[in-house]
Amino acid sequence: MPSLGEISMVVSATFTGISGIILASVKWQADKVVDQKDEIIELKGRVESLETQQALDHSRFRDAIRDIRARVAHALELTGLLHAHAPHVLIPPAPDLPSTIRDEV
Repeated sequence: MPSLGEISMVVSATFTGISGIILASVKWQADKVVDQKDEIIELKGRVESLETQQALDHSRFRDAIRDIRARVAHALELTGLLHAHAPHVLIPPAPDLPSTIRDEV
């Protein structure tokens, strides 16, 4: 029969092993948390960059629509003037706007 000292050493070694496994698991989890924090910081930076780009693109899109409207109005005005001064000239039809932007313009 093992002595009390031997049993105590086995129990102590067992708990030391278990605590080592627990510490390794906690360290692994802590490393994962650090990695995730770094990833979150990177993703937040990307989101901010994309939001800035989206605002810029939206502004450019609005400006492009205004420009298209002005050009269409100018073309219609020139067509009216041509009709007034040279009614016998056959004016080719204006190209249709793409359906994807027709509502915007």
